[in-house]
Amino acid sequence: MNPNIAKCGNAKIAIFDPEMVKHAYVYYNWTLAGHLFRNSRRYVFVYDAGYTGPSIALDMPRTRRYYSSPYLFPYFSGLLPEGENREFWCRAHGIDPSDKWTMLTVLASGDTIGAVNVSLEAPDGVDA
Repeated sequence: MNPNIAKCGNAKIAIFDPEMVKHAYVYYNWTLAGHLFRNSRRYVFVYDAGYTGPSIALDMPRTRRYYSSPYLFPYFSGLLPEGENREFWCRAHGIDPSDKWTMLTVLASGDTIGAVNVSLEAPDGVDA
């Protein structure tokens, strides 16, 4: 089976079913730092080729460009609310509390604790 190549900004990623891949943009201090992808089996984070800033997390250094995991990376999970706050925000936005992808792209798209934001919105000048 030959993969398709998805081009998202400056990042290219091999995917087998383009209809099943979700894509979010990861910003560091509102500068595009990378791309977060999700399909039914994996999460993939790829630093944007044009990004020259610091690593977004200690366990995701820029010395490696590509990260893959069957689970949401711990750094991104840490951006999500917990306990009663999770229940409140999920209820307020109509999000299933077990849907970490939607929580991340809705709740971490604005102000967060720290410098990283995750959004479905492409930066100006980048084709989605």
